[in-house]
Amino acid sequence: MSALTATPSSARPHVLLRRAIFGLLTAFLMTPTDSQSRGGSPLPPALPGDLEPEVCELPAPLPPCDQGAALPVDVVRSVSGALAARHIPYSSGNLADCSGMAHRVLKSLVSRCEDVLKPTLHEARSAAAMAAWYQGRGRLKRTPDLDAIDQALVPGAIAFFSAPHSRSKQLNQVHHIGFILEVERDADGKVLSYTMFHGRSPGIPAGITTDHSRSRSPALGNGRESLVAVAYPSAALLDPDLLRHNQAVAALDPLDHVRPDPMGELEWSE
Repeated sequence: MSALTATPSSARPHVLLRRAIFGLLTAFLMTPTDSQSRGGSPLPPALPGDLEPEVCELPAPLPPCDQGAALPVDVVRSVSGALAARHIPYSSGNLADCSGMAHRVLKSLVSRCEDVLKPTLHEARSAAAMAAWYQGRGRLKRTPDLDAIDQALVPGAIAFFSAPHSRSKQLNQVHHIGFILEVERDADGKVLSYTMFHGRSPGIPAGITTDHSRSRSPALGNGRESLVAVAYPSAALLDPDLLRHNQAVAALDPLDHVRPDPMGELEWSE
């Protein structure tokens, strides 16, 4: 048999191997990349940081009082400290009783803060009328038990109390009112005690008191008065972003919170 009639399996095996290798290389080089298949140029390898989306944090809201320099609780503490330092005798005639003192503090809140709700004297002169007024505007929480007090009590809020020894939780039976200045909590968030500014009683000037503890009876009350409701004259008192710093336990020195009062805003005029 001549070389011209040899079978493919016996003729030049190295030629067949070379053809196979050439076919594989051609197939590999002709396969487009992802970017080339989309008509673009090859992209460099992505770094780990390139795969993470950029997070843009919004700035924290400015405090709503004193042109962004203070929170409502700061104003409440400042005005309460100034009023307490004056030792104003208890009297209903010149707004020096408990509800009158609350009106004085609220007047400063309105003049120095945004979004503050305050009744006029005609709308709500008494503590019970003020409780009903805030309830009607969705700014009041009832506190029938200690769990409710734990949830409701914050610095800067208004506390409403029953008559001494009364078991009534009705708002029309509210007997006393005061502004909360500090709240002390345990590791579980339960209120241990609080500090309050209020017009106190005949013969005792308006002042700041600290004897409001969970261990007393009634628990977290004012003397023999039970805490029945809490109101929030400023919407910021319910804003967690503006209240985080108020959760720390702090001892209150009234003189530390007195702000100069060149405008005489502590003098009353409706």
